[in-house]
Amino acid sequence: MKRLLFAILIIVTPFSAYYFYNKMQRAYVKVEVKPNIDKELREKATKSYLEKHIKEALNSDNIEDAKTYLSLAKYLKVDINSTLINQYNQANNPLNRHIREAKSFIRGFISGKSSNGYSLAGSVTSDFTFVGDIRDTYKEGKKYLNNQPYDKITLSLSVIGIALTATTIASMGANSPVKVGTSILKSANKSRYLTRGFKEMLNKNLAKSVDLKVLKEVNFHSLKSIEKSSKKFLKSVNLKPIKALTKDLIKLKKNTSSADAIYILKYINNQKELNRAIKLSQKYKKDTKGVLKVLGKGALRGSKFVLKKSAKYIYYLYGFIASIAGFIISLFGYIFIAKNVSKKLY
Repeated sequence: MKRLLFAILIIVTPFSAYYFYNKMQRAYVKVEVKPNIDKELREKATKSYLEKHIKEALNSDNIEDAKTYLSLAKYLKVDINSTLINQYNQANNPLNRHIREAKSFIRGFISGKSSNGYSLAGSVTSDFTFVGDIRDTYKEGKKYLNNQPYDKITLSLSVIGIALTATTIASMGANSPVKVGTSILKSANKSRYLTRGFKEMLNKNLAKSVDLKVLKEVNFHSLKSIEKSSKKFLKSVNLKPIKALTKDLIKLKKNTSSADAIYILKYINNQKELNRAIKLSQKYKKDTKGVLKVLGKGALRGSKFVLKKSAKYIYYLYGFIASIAGFIISLFGYIFIAKNVSKKLY
């Protein structure tokens, strides 16, 4: 009888071990691990780190960066050396600030490029008054028509911009946010802030939004004639593909600032990273630029999902061990009984 019992256990326990082993393999759960940006920020943006970067910014007359690091220090509750604060206040006194702002605004208005909020304001203002978009359409459009290398993003956004200016005036500002968004994108492109990945994404949207063949119907003899062609541009433009992107950009702008939104674009390669940047800006607001300056692209990484053993894992592990132990005991028991039986027979 015992021999039969051990024989049954020898057959059953391997199947039992296999069953518990399979259960062990599946007894894992996916756990989301979110990046702790605050912790990483405090570890890297120490007092010495922040003071070093504030000093470098002031020495290079980069008041915007000095302001960014000082704001971040305030958020992290880091006491900055009073000498550096006095140096910043002196460099940013009303007279110096107004002179710097005026120069930046004029530079942005003329070139369409932006390095700070005031040059961007000048760039956007020039676009809203037709000047910037007509200037860029004339410059890049002539190259396009003459089969010369041209900036497709700048030209496409300028054509859309001329169409939008006309509709914004007609609709009493209803299209104003989209217009601001396209101007910010154009300025970011001209200032070389757009990554290759973002340019590819933008070009796909622009290809669906505007047909540049309309330029063949435009008289390029004067800037005035281009302005008069705004109705032709309007007919060739489909705002839907570009609208979603400009809306996301406006969200980023509202959370931070226009100039910071442009700066943040240098870290973005695709829509997923743009969404993460918006989410980051919802928490850090005006300090988003500072966070990216300190942590770089790592601040835009998503959550990780790791496999962790569930509570049932231990139960199945015990079952597996018990099955193996049962098999070994049964095997030795069967051999022992078999030997005893053979001795009695002989």
